[in-house]
Amino acid sequence: MAAPTSSPGFHRPVRTVCWSQPANALFASGAFRIAGWSMTAPPFDGETSGALETGRAGLVLVEAVAAHPEKRLIAAGYANGRITIAQIGARDELLVRPLGSAVTALAWSGDGRHLAMGSVDGTAAIVTFPAQMFK
Repeated sequence: MAAPTSSPGFHRPVRTVCWSQPANALFASGAFRIAGWSMTAPPFDGETSGALETGRAGLVLVEAVAAHPEKRLIAAGYANGRITIAQIGARDELLVRPLGSAVTALAWSGDGRHLAMGSVDGTAAIVTFPAQMFK
């Protein structure tokens, strides 16, 4: 088995991918921003074809991504422990956790009210959002 490599624009091998059904889009970790591509204009004609600029570009790598099951939202976990939620295709982010151990796993509950997270130091947690949070 070959060692994982990074693709152009990705500074680390992709560790997590997720599919957003509401946005018909694919997202991946490994870049300095939330990397996503719309399947209405798939990235077959070049790496920027169908690209969805989501969240803010920064200096810390995205380690994990998770798509909300019902809304056009994506959660991202970073190497510095930060966790954010962004509307797909928008730059604004909701800060869920500012710092901590590197995030290694994220997952939404089926109803989209809870976000589970895991980090490199062994921490596991569940964040519960109010029902009115993502109208």
